[in-house]
Formats: sequence, C-alpha cells, structure tokens
Amino acid sequence: MLLPAPDPVPALSRPAPAPASAEAGVFAPPLDRTLIYRTETRFRFGTEHNSVHLVRRIVFHRAQNGYVAEMTLTDAGGTAHDKRSALFAAGVRPLTGSVIRYHLDAGGKILSVEDRAELWRRFCDGIVSRFDGVESPRKADAPAIRARMLALSPAQQRMMLGSLLSSAYDVAATARGVHPTEDVSRPTLSYERQKAALTGTRRSWMDGKLLTVETSVSGDLRTPDKTGHPVDAHLIITTQQEIDPATALIVRRTNTKTTAIDGLEQVETTVATVSEQP
Repeated sequence: MLLPAPDPVPALSRPAPAPASAEAGVFAPPLDRTLIYRTETRFRFGTEHNSVHLVRRIVFHRAQNGYVAEMTLTDAGGTAHDKRSALFAAGVRPLTGSVIRYHLDAGGKILSVEDRAELWRRFCDGIVSRFDGVESPRKADAPAIRARMLALSPAQQRMMLGSLLSSAYDVAATARGVHPTEDVSRPTLSYERQKAALTGTRRSWMDGKLLTVETSVSGDLRTPDKTGHPVDAHLIITTQQEIDPATALIVRRTNTKTTAIDGLEQVETTVATVSEQP
C-alpha cells in the first residue's frame, strides 16, 4: 500500500516568514528540524504487481555559504527485481543507517557528498546483490553493470547519490511560480541511447498555501520489454507536485509513467511525500 501522507497536507514549518509570492523562488529549508521523505513506487504489468519503497530522514543545517544536509536512509525494500527503481532501491539498501552529508550552495545545488567514493562502491555492490537468488534476464549482466557504474565519473556519482536528496525539492518550479499552460519538451534516450524527446504541456497554480505544478508529456521511442529486448513503445508521463513556495520543498509528488507495448500497458506510479517528523 502507498505510504500515508497528511491530508490535508500542511505547509512545512519555516525558519523565516514566507515570501510574498511563489515567484520569490527562495530555497529555504527548515533548519535543524527532522524531515521524513518517503517514496513508494508501484509497478503493474498485466496481472503482475510489484512495489519498492524508500524512507529517508533529512536535517538541514546552515553553513557558511549555503547548507549542510544530513540524510539517513531508514528503510528500503520491495518486491520488484529488475525495474530501474528497484535496482536503485537495491543500491541504496547497503547505505541504510549511515548518515550521508551533503554540502549545498544557497540555491540548493549539491556541491559535494562526503565519502562519495566509499558510498558509491557500496551502492554498486547493492545493485549486484539484487540478483542473488532470483531469476532475471539481466542476472548474467550484473557484474558488467557493476563495472560500468564503478567507472562513472565523480560528477556522475555525485549526481546519482545527490538525487536521494535533491528530488525532495524543486527550486526551478518555485522560482517559476504561477504560470499558464505552456508547451514543454523533456529530452530522453532510447534503448539504443539515441536522443529522443517527450513533448507535452505544463501549468502551475496556487492551491491554498501550496504551489501545484502539473506536467504531462508523451512520445514514441525504443525501450526494453519484460525480457530486456528492445521494442517500439509509446510513453505517457504525468506528474503533479505540491510545493511549499516558502521552502521549495515538495510536500507531495505523484508521477505516473505508462508504457504501451504491443497493446499491453506497463504502469509505474510513484508517490513521494516530505513532512516534518512529529
């Protein structure tokens, strides 16, 4: 089942008064307060249903020219094996209980991750362990996957480890503020790593104290089927975010990715919430 979120969702407590409008775009996370960041991803393909989840505890502190964020992964698990989200969850599982320290600039950009190389090695080991004792078309590729990931540049490693934190806020959307419907294009890569793009629309509005951003994009590209073979597919991705404009933190996000292959649909739905620990 999906992890619960407060309803109605209150705006997060603030260390300073709220700006006059969402257009202010200030990244101002609550300081020295414990935030709980939960994500739950459900997969559905025909009669097959799987899910993975992550729970993180985050505390932001003021630093000289920005912030230090301390993040602790408190829970990671699920039933899916070789979905991308499941592999990511498997990678971070060895990090459970460890405090990861991020250094951010004043705008929320992650500048560095302490002990990055060691954290990345454990992350790669976790991905390989996901295939222990299970049958998967990608099991034989696990060692090669680990080798390729270990070879990623420090910047790429920082970006992936940083996504555990940075996906909890959206400074760009907060800065953009209320906006009428506009056309958007989302670059992506096909299965053969050919450049492609999903196109659609985006709009944003204030709902009470929260900024709501709704995006819908779609397109055709090559993607792996259940057995890992490339096939033609049609993708539709819809995202709705509810953002506290005083902090840029995402109070709630729902992302649904529907992939149509040969008349069958694979549906991947992720619900994320950020709230203060009571």
